[in-house]
This record gives sequence, structure tokens and C-alpha cells, in this order.
Amino acid sequence: MSGSSPAARLQRLFEGHRLTPTQRRIAHCMVRRAADAPFLSSVELAELAGVSQPSV
Repeated sequence: MSGSSPAARLQRLFEGHRLTPTQRRIAHCMVRRAADAPFLSSVELAELAGVSQPSV
């Protein structure tokens, strides 16, 4: 897995899984912000994804 981008690694995690629309929004946000995602709080991620904090 070395050499692949953080966004590519995240995308592979979500492939083959059925996600709800809310989960999909969170996943897409995490892929778009892959470099920052590990450092975001659940509140920040929720705001960026446009979902509620408990959903995160």
C-alpha cells in the first residue's frame, strides 16, 4: 500500500460497502480532505460534510 495517496487508500476502504446517503457524504468529504481527515474533530468533519455531529 505504500506509495498510494491517502485519498486512494480511503476510497478503497469504502468500495464494496453499502453506505447510507449520510455515510456517503462523510466518506466523500474524508476522501476530498484525506490529508486533513485524521486531524479533524467530529464537529469539524460534520460541518464540512453537511451532516450532524452524531452522524460522524
